Amino acid sequence: MRKTIFLLLLAALLAAIPALADTDGDFEYVLLDDGTCKITGYTGPGGDLIIPSTLGGYPVSVVGGIIDIQNGVQYDVFEGNKRITSLTVSEGVRTIGNYAFKDCSNMQALSLPSSLERIEAFAFAWCSALTEITIPGNVAFVGESAFTGIFSLESLTIEADHPTLYQNPFTYARKLTQISAPAGRGYVIVDGALVRESDRCLVCPAYGLLPEAYTLPDEVEKVEELAFFGCRGVKSVALPGSVREIGFGSFSSCEDLTAFTAEDGLETVGAYALGGCLLLEDVTLPGTVTVIDGTALSGCSGNLRVSSASQAVRDLCEAEGIAHD
Repeated sequence: MRKTIFLLLLAALLAAIPALADTDGDFEYVLLDDGTCKITGYTGPGGDLIIPSTLGGYPVSVVGGIIDIQNGVQYDVFEGNKRITSLTVSEGVRTIGNYAFKDCSNMQALSLPSSLERIEAFAFAWCSALTEITIPGNVAFVGESAFTGIFSLESLTIEADHPTLYQNPFTYARKLTQISAPAGRGYVIVDGALVRESDRCLVCPAYGLLPEAYTLPDEVEKVEELAFFGCRGVKSVALPGSVREIGFGSFSSCEDLTAFTAEDGLETVGAYALGGCLLLEDVTLPGTVTVIDGTALSGCSGNLRVSSASQAVRDLCEAEGIAHD
């Protein structure tokens, strides 16, 4: 019995130890079960960086990313590398891992391969010098905040076929003025904003084109989580009656927002939907609201006043000490 327990503990210990990395030029890599390899380290000079298609004779399929959070093993590889000025990822790479290129703030150009299938959370977050991004056609998933904090981003192209864009991966793209997506691939452009066809959900607006007084398009039925998060310059927002739901953090931390109005039709207001809007003073929500999260108005201006015929909204205001009528 003791021998069996010992062998089980030994197996668990060995499983927790990361595979030793091999090297090829400036890159370190580990082999994966499918015969491909994953880049786990880089010692090169940066500049115009090319991710190779093979290392040590093995195809490169994954670049960086967290592989074992519980045991603290993390391969973010290029995170914070200020020497990289451009990045080309070779064909064959299927996954850009979590945090892989986070905070490469001098990266000015990015080329991703047609073989790419997944871009994980924070993969290119705070690569603030990028001005153009194209999501290739085979990408099925773009993770949380994968492209957040790219302040210089002006043009976004979604070539992928019905990709999952988790929440809104493009927050803080304050100079974004051009969004495009091919017809028939799950997304359409409505008044400059990226809208998912399946549920008419506004995922990401063209932040750089938003006026001080913004009215969402009539075609929109839902506002994605974090869609307008951290938005700057918009002082008032109006929702048409077509909008049924605004998601988690959808208008959170909008720096200049002072007034928010929704017409009859809105039913659900998610967590922190208007949270952290420090200048927000006037909110009008319709009687059709039946669900409003208890944090929906957290951290707003102390002068906030809410007008609503909704009992759910009025109950929240009473519980949180928010002025209302």
